[in-house]
Amino acid sequence: SGGGGGGGGGAGGLHTPEPVLMSPPPLAKAAHRDSTPARSLSSRLAAATDGEPGTSPPGAPQNTPMGPPGTGNRTQRVAQVNLNEVVLEEVREATLDTVACSANAFAHNGIFKTVNTTKMRSSTAKALAKSLREDPTLVDVRNTIIQQYHGFTPLHVAADRGNATAVRELLASPLGGNRAARKRDLYGRMPLHLAAKGGHADVVELLGRAMSGETVESGEAEAKEEKKLQAVAEEGSGDGGEENGGGIVAAAVGGDAAPVDLLGRTPLGYAALAGKVAKVHDLLFRVGDASIAPREPAFGRHGGVDAAATGVPGVVVADYSIPFGFGDLPGWRVTMEDALCVHTPLQVALRGPGAVPMENPLAEPHSGLFCVFDGHAGDFASEFIAENCAEALLQSDAWAWPDLQTEPDRSEAALRGALLQACEALERRLEAEPRMQPREGEKKAVDESGSTGVLALVTEDLVAVGNVGDSGAALITWALPGGGGGGGG
Repeated sequence: SGGGGGGGGGAGGLHTPEPVLMSPPPLAKAAHRDSTPARSLSSRLAAATDGEPGTSPPGAPQNTPMGPPGTGNRTQRVAQVNLNEVVLEEVREATLDTVACSANAFAHNGIFKTVNTTKMRSSTAKALAKSLREDPTLVDVRNTIIQQYHGFTPLHVAADRGNATAVRELLASPLGGNRAARKRDLYGRMPLHLAAKGGHADVVELLGRAMSGETVESGEAEAKEEKKLQAVAEEGSGDGGEENGGGIVAAAVGGDAAPVDLLGRTPLGYAALAGKVAKVHDLLFRVGDASIAPREPAFGRHGGVDAAATGVPGVVVADYSIPFGFGDLPGWRVTMEDALCVHTPLQVALRGPGAVPMENPLAEPHSGLFCVFDGHAGDFASEFIAENCAEALLQSDAWAWPDLQTEPDRSEAALRGALLQACEALERRLEAEPRMQPREGEKKAVDESGSTGVLALVTEDLVAVGNVGDSGAALITWALPGGGGGGGG
């Protein structure tokens, strides 16, 4: 087994006695799994939204147990530690609110136009404050006109744009404060997620203080507050700068208290993905943050030939297989981008005189394909390659035997050619995938993920190892008990 970087996995000739496969359940099943103590949903919602400093916000991390073997798919590889019924219930509410607001979309469009700017004049801020006093419910309306902000509240839009003046007025409104700051969009994100993603430290501080229960002032204290927040934005520091986070902001929305979206991602996790951690680190970082420094790794899995039949993606095992074991961990990450391919034994089609049709191939005993694909910028490419690698190899010209009577043994050149042809075929198939193509009128592909890989092709006589990119493999030999020769793994 092996690993490296943010996540790693391995497969080799080591047989683990009675291996246990550990993998999270699919997202759809985990979404309805209640991992909190047995209380009613209403009582948990009330406890989660009381706004007391130091209490867990909606969607605070919960320990979701690992699912049973055989529940593997691509979606399952998202960490399940933060999914709970509170997050789902609030997303349902956001969806219903959005549907309800669609009937009066144009009537509410004015406030979204007002806050959809990066800066706001004093006169505009005063007009916004007046509108919110006259109709406090404006803070709760949902956008259904601006496409990229579908389902956003005005506070989501202002936080995303980094408009600290608008954020202050919305938080200072009669229905603002902690209540408005904890509203979720259709993906389970709070305004704090969007502010952190943009590296808007001044907005992060405003939201964090509101979510701690502190009252955010309106225009009366605007000049003094503006000067303070501007310093925060320029320095990218918060209220402590300690290793474990300082001040009431980190206490309310950092570490174990960090809110999560439907992917289990925290505001600091969004900042990390956008390369903006330095701007908001001191405000938000505390040990326990589910995306950055969780108490335990998100998940892990391991197994071998005895567990492979339980449905791990990319693992196919039949009779006459080679004993093997595998293990992987994502490191301290929410998602896993590496993928595993194990196919043993391999099948072979004969070509030429007396050939066996491809639909009825022969199994070659004690053969196998063992691969680890190290994905980057997402898991689509690595998962796609892992799922299609064995098929590409079996369909290559180099893998087929012309005639078992005249060529009973495979050559090194044949194995090398099979690996090269398989990788070339996989590259073509991946490039042709619609997801890897740009949308109409755009230059970038929908999915820009990629993968390196290491492949080991094993037969009774030879082991051929190849790599794409910087992935590598190790060959280990040892003496068998009683001096009976050597072994390999």
